[in-house]
Amino acid sequence: MIVSMTHRFTGIILCGIPIGLATVAILLPESYPYYLGMLEGMDQSKYIITSGKFLVALPFSFHFLNGIRHLIWDVGYLLTMKEVDRSGYIVMLLAVALAFHLIFL
Repeated sequence: MIVSMTHRFTGIILCGIPIGLATVAILLPESYPYYLGMLEGMDQSKYIITSGKFLVALPFSFHFLNGIRHLIWDVGYLLTMKEVDRSGYIVMLLAVALAFHLIFL
C-alpha cells in the first residue's frame, strides 16, 4: 500500500516540477541566465548540491522502476502477495541505488 501511494506521489511530483518551473520562468522578471548566475554565485558546498541532485533523482528512479514492476504485473507475473511485497522492497532498494548512480554521472 505504501509503495502504491509513493508511486502516485512521485508521479505528481514528476508532473508538477516542470509545470512549476515553467510557471516561475514565465512570471519572473529576469531571464534564465540571470538566475543561473545567481545560483552559481551562491557557492554552495558539494554536499548541498549532491543532496539536491539526489532529491530530484530519487522520485524519477522510483517511479521509473515501479512502472516496470507494474508492466511485469500486467503480463501476469509476480502477483502473489509474497512476490508483491518482495518486489516492492527490491524496487525501493534499486531506486536508491539508481538515484545514487544518476547523481554521480
